[in-house]
Amino acid sequence: MSRPLYSEPRRSAGSVTSSEVVDVARLNARFRYPRTPHAVVFGHLLEQVDDYAAHQDPDEQAIVVADEITTQADHQRAFSGYQEFGTTGERPSRLRHISAPINFASSRLSEGLQAVDLAVYVHFRRQRVDNPHPAARRTLDRQWRLIAPAIAHDQNWVP
Repeated sequence: MSRPLYSEPRRSAGSVTSSEVVDVARLNARFRYPRTPHAVVFGHLLEQVDDYAAHQDPDEQAIVVADEITTQADHQRAFSGYQEFGTTGERPSRLRHISAPINFASSRLSEGLQAVDLAVYVHFRRQRVDNPHPAARRTLDRQWRLIAPAIAHDQNWVP
């Protein structure tokens, strides 16, 4: 099963959403000792955020706010390594347009992160669940139309 992650979603507040999904079965089949899907996607998203920030204003840095997770210390260390040595994804980068450290916050206390959680749910349902009920499909389509303008990047990575 693929695992999506997102950055902050509200474009009107100066924030945008990126979606990155990895095909976990292919990841495990391709690499003998693969990184966790979460680590792979997080690295790819950071590359996207860095690229987006560089194109918006090369003299400014993006602030990344992510939902609290048990492995956030690992991600913080990985981020430090990326800034020192570079990422290993499709767009190798030292993430010079992202302000350190990554800010982890509880989604219970952040409307923005709650909006991200909702966007993840809607995106997942749209891509992975075929609901035959017409009213449910219309509701999902209506929700997606509200979320879609804030999506700056949407990719399903197949290793």
